[in-house]
Amino acid sequence: MLKNPSLPLCLSLGMSLLACTPGGSKVALPEKPVVEAPAQAAQTAEAEPTPAKDTSVSALGSDQAQAAPAVQTPAPAAAVATPALNESQAKVETTAVSTRLSGEVSSQRRSNLAFRVQGFVQEIKLRPGNSCHKGDVLAVLDPRDFKLNSDVARSQRDLAKVALDNAKSDFEREDSLRKENASTAAFFDKVKAGYDKAKIDYELADLNVRRAEQALSDTRLVAPYDCVVAKQMKYVGENVQSGNAVFEIYDTTDVELSFSVPERLAGQLKVGDKIQVTIPATSYKGSVEIVRLVSVVDEASRTFKVIAKAPQDQRVVPGLYAEASLR
Repeated sequence: MLKNPSLPLCLSLGMSLLACTPGGSKVALPEKPVVEAPAQAAQTAEAEPTPAKDTSVSALGSDQAQAAPAVQTPAPAAAVATPALNESQAKVETTAVSTRLSGEVSSQRRSNLAFRVQGFVQEIKLRPGNSCHKGDVLAVLDPRDFKLNSDVARSQRDLAKVALDNAKSDFEREDSLRKENASTAAFFDKVKAGYDKAKIDYELADLNVRRAEQALSDTRLVAPYDCVVAKQMKYVGENVQSGNAVFEIYDTTDVELSFSVPERLAGQLKVGDKIQVTIPATSYKGSVEIVRLVSVVDEASRTFKVIAKAPQDQRVVPGLYAEASLR
């Protein structure tokens, strides 16, 4: 017989409380029987409902358990879509920048004009910004010394001409005497040598005249082609040496647009392609045609030159900054 008849009743009551959990879920019995005192069994019965709620939550049906992760699935998808959109936008921006080219308006013929002789500037006929035609006089040196040299050279040529005429007469007379055996061979050779020397002296005198006249002509600085004066370096009264630049000019009839193009676009451009050009300073906008490709890549900037024919427009002048965009 048991010493405490109420012990089995308490154990039965405690097990019943453990088995009856909310929601109808079942709880596995412990592998080994646990014998508790009546007081402990009562405390266990009172404390059991709190963990029972956790058990009911963890014991949800399989359908509800699988539905819970499905609600969280859109969050990773949205996180992945955001970088993809940013990358696409970055590509568009990069393409827009790469197709915009920087360049300038330049003249195919640009020259520094200088006198071929030394002298003092007597007159300046044109100023920067003035246009002129081929052969027009831009500046003049003091011609007095050059005119005197030319006069001296002419006088010397006249003297040489007189000497040549006398030597020629002596030679013709001596030649006639020699044919009649009235002159010696030695004297004939002497007269002939004098005649030859007179001819050479006259030729040298004539060359001196031509050189003096050329120097006198060079005191006038003329335009080699139709142009516009871009810069003036010398002024009236200054002594200029031969070869010192006086004016900078450029050709107005052969203006081009030169652009620096990244090397990665080398295979995308060809002669005849159209590009859109903008000149911010004069608000010019238009389409021009590529006429030349300079296929040498600059090692420092990694770019090559593209040359386009400039339109006949007063707003397109050499030296202006230009922008272009590829179609």
